[in-house]
Amino acid sequence: MSSAGEREHMIRSYINAYNSFDIDGMLEHLDKEVVFENYLNGDLNLELKNKEEFREQAEKMVDVFSSRKQEIVSIEHESEKVNVEVQYSAVLAMTVSEDLKAGSEIKLEGRSIFSFEKNKIVKIVDLS
Repeated sequence: MSSAGEREHMIRSYINAYNSFDIDGMLEHLDKEVVFENYLNGDLNLELKNKEEFREQAEKMVDVFSSRKQEIVSIEHESEKVNVEVQYSAVLAMTVSEDLKAGSEIKLEGRSIFSFEKNKIVKIVDLS
């Protein structure tokens, strides 16, 4: 079982890597069978079921944004889960829809729930 400090270190490492488009850094603390779920307004819009799928998705997203940043607002530790409130901002590098054109800024508040087993992140649920 990892300590609260170890879990928080892994989360901060993951978020710092995410902010700097460092895919290997994002993957460093993930279990090979990591599950990733992204919910927007309560609807599941993305589900990944292992580290390779996670890498492929992360590589696709690099070209979508010219910048992106998750800032931790609060962290709440449970047994082997950690709830992280975040503020998210990004600037699109390409047009992705009629409403979201290249140069558009996105700002969201959300929550990520990280689950751990054997000193690895085994699940990430993003809610916004």
